[in-house]
Amino acid sequence: MKRYLKYRGKSRPDIAPGCEERLDFQFISWLINYRKNKRPDVLKKLNAINKNKQVHIITSPRKLQKFLDTLKSNSNI
Repeated sequence: MKRYLKYRGKSRPDIAPGCEERLDFQFISWLINYRKNKRPDVLKKLNAINKNKQVHIITSPRKLQKFLDTLKSNSNI
């Protein structure tokens, strides 16, 4: 919502020129139903990948920061 209000009627710097920020019923419906309809399939695919690669599911800004701090300390940067 914050991003929509900030870029309403404009293109965001991180998307292709001419693609205006929109907030419509279809997108809101997708957001509301994601956890129930899409997330289980995404997690299933990630679990399949997990057998060969290390997968990190980061669910909050705090967990992201903790993960980045761990990477930084492990790489001695």
